[in-house]
Amino acid sequence: MLNPNTSDAVTKGLAVAAGRLCEGWAEVRGHTAVAGAPALETVEHLRSARSEVVRLGRRTSADAFVVGAFGDPGLADLRRISSVPCVGIGEAGYRAASQAGAFSILTLGKDLRETILGRVASLGFRSQLIDIRFLDAGVLDVASDPVRFVDALLAEADLAKREGAACLLLGGAPFSGLSSRLSERSAVPVLDGLTSAIADLRVRLLPGALPHDGSPEG
Repeated sequence: MLNPNTSDAVTKGLAVAAGRLCEGWAEVRGHTAVAGAPALETVEHLRSARSEVVRLGRRTSADAFVVGAFGDPGLADLRRISSVPCVGIGEAGYRAASQAGAFSILTLGKDLRETILGRVASLGFRSQLIDIRFLDAGVLDVASDPVRFVDALLAEADLAKREGAACLLLGGAPFSGLSSRLSERSAVPVLDGLTSAIADLRVRLLPGALPHDGSPEG
């Protein structure tokens, strides 16, 4: 688990959530960027994080890598230098959400709207995207106490349904693992990128494994 920001708390949250999702079939090890920003909330933050992801990948031995930031900084570079599966929580989330049909995104960092739109378009999902909304909080605010934002996230799911979305994708490391808890109460299925990324890796790493917990169908 490669965290492209310098926050150990974010790394711990990612690793704990991933550990639950991988229980019984994989061991999760978290690695934190040494240089860069404590939270990736601007285009410049994403740019500077690319080299850290590559550095972490070069020095780490693993059977697979997960880039734990919604912007997937350094993911393409990591794939070029690595011989093992590499997934990003952004790309995996977009792919899972697109399986439902129309989808909306709730994320953090308002400066990244155009970057997100570009990424969605590059993957071929622009026609399915209904809306991008931003939670009124910072990455570290949510990471420190994600449960505090559950009601706000449920309200966003209600709005997504009213706007015609078949599911709501939560974009960002602080939302990791929240989708299953929210989907039990939300108006539409809720996905998070980490859950989708782990579901992707499970299929790749375990012959005969079926997808689970990463798509709207569960």
